[in-house]
Amino acid sequence: MFGAFVVATDPFGFSASSQKVVYAAAIGEQKEMRLEDGSNVRLNTDSSIEVDYSDEERSVRLLEGEAWFDVAHNAKRPFVVYAGDGAVRAVGTSFAVRKRENIVDVTVTSGRVVLSNLKRSVDDEPSPYPLATLEAGHQASFDERVESVESLDSEEIDRKLSWRDGYLRFDGEPLSEVVNEISRYTRVSIIIDDPALQDLRIGGYFQTGDVNTMLDILRQSFGVEHEWKGEEEVILAAAE
Repeated sequence: MFGAFVVATDPFGFSASSQKVVYAAAIGEQKEMRLEDGSNVRLNTDSSIEVDYSDEERSVRLLEGEAWFDVAHNAKRPFVVYAGDGAVRAVGTSFAVRKRENIVDVTVTSGRVVLSNLKRSVDDEPSPYPLATLEAGHQASFDERVESVESLDSEEIDRKLSWRDGYLRFDGEPLSEVVNEISRYTRVSIIIDDPALQDLRIGGYFQTGDVNTMLDILRQSFGVEHEWKGEEEVILAAAE
């Protein structure tokens, strides 16, 4: 799927014979790497990036999924993450980017970033169209425009980015949303059989990829039973 690009196996991932390098994390994996400029990247499940550094720009394309970046400061050589038709520009900061079809989610943990769109232009010039500056402690969703901006305290940021520590934390989200999120970390298909369960509010900690423990918690704490259909499908239903 990556054409002629190189998938790096070296911890730093750079080769004198290749300008572009692809890093990937499989379903259920998180991977961390240090780039040549000292920036750190952590990939979430089923995610990949393409790194293409030049003298003018440190360019990273989020091909799919989600990644967290801790950017080494270099004002003369900006760090830009491209995702879909969006771009997130930083100099020295920390932030997470998630690609969801045509929507890009950005959560800034320190510093600030500039959000831009690549389809729109200023005076027909083919350069990124600036949409907004996002400060630390904020999350935004954008495509050709900023769809939403949310202010987050440190606890909310830790909850949203808890995947970096190998678990997922929920605080009253509906079961349908919980299942969608957990499904990103496993090949098991989780099906909610009872429509009445879709909006059941769920709270707690779940280890990424540990479907069996999640099912036990749902049964014991929330009255949600389950039935396996083979090894890769499980049906959720209300307890009788």
